[in-house]
Amino acid sequence: MKKRVPVVLAFFALLAMLYVPASHAQTILCSITYSGHQPVDTIYDPSGNRVFVSMFMGNQIVQFGHGCVQEKVFSTADGPQGLVFDGTNLWVALYSSNAVEKINVTTGNGTLYPVGTQPRGVAFDGTYIWVSNYGSNTVTKLLASSGFVEATIAVGSNPWGVAVNNTNGLTTVWVANLRSASVSIINAQTNAVSSIATGSEPVFFANNPFAVNGVLSGDMWVSCYASQIVEQFTSQGSLVASYAITGKGQPEALTLSTFGVFGATHGGYVFLISNAGSVTYPTHVGDANYGVAYDPGSTTLWVTDINQGIIFEISE
Repeated sequence: MKKRVPVVLAFFALLAMLYVPASHAQTILCSITYSGHQPVDTIYDPSGNRVFVSMFMGNQIVQFGHGCVQEKVFSTADGPQGLVFDGTNLWVALYSSNAVEKINVTTGNGTLYPVGTQPRGVAFDGTYIWVSNYGSNTVTKLLASSGFVEATIAVGSNPWGVAVNNTNGLTTVWVANLRSASVSIINAQTNAVSSIATGSEPVFFANNPFAVNGVLSGDMWVSCYASQIVEQFTSQGSLVASYAITGKGQPEALTLSTFGVFGATHGGYVFLISNAGSVTYPTHVGDANYGVAYDPGSTTLWVTDINQGIIFEISE
């Protein structure tokens, strides 16, 4: 005699077989091409509902609105890369000019301040501008109000990305040292430096889209290009988790969102490390993705493709 499965249990068993976790779908809303300009870093300004993109070979920063609408173009000196917005001015690291430029987004007027050799990354802590100098293995600390150089701080080999963390009243500046496989953590008050080991070739940190000055609180994420991983650290520098991005290209820029951490890969993928810790690849765009920024208001992503000169706006 066959045993009968209770109706309720059979119902839930059927649901379990039919259930498939929802994927994070994305749609390309628009794209715009700047051939030969090599768009690299991108940041979102929530106060103005706009996106800024630095054009490394175009020697300009372009301001966009939704729908990939070009709103303004700001000319720069040679080699613009890393960007940060202080609420009034854009600051851009000029790799080929050994300087950082302060650009008033209302007037378009710019002022150059000499820093170290081949600056790549730039961050703002509310008072100071921090610039990573790739060619001189230093970080320059400038007073944002005047551009006065407060300090030049030695870090690891070939520093790239730089970000600020403010947790429990302590402000620290994080610097990704590409050739040292490490992150330098600078005490913003004392300029004292400590170091933590990372995967091979760390390049970028997650940028907080909800703060104009890019200050992060809590954990930090760093993309390790050659290792094809993203590592998560506490604000004190302890490793929390490591996420493999293998098979999809090398991870580059990162950005925090309400869904988790989004990133772009040199293989042309967008990836998401969800708040639950899973890694998915919602879409494939471009060829060699470099920058990524998140707009929390409309939940869209902006992605730059350095090789093809394309900028994408992607829906969530």
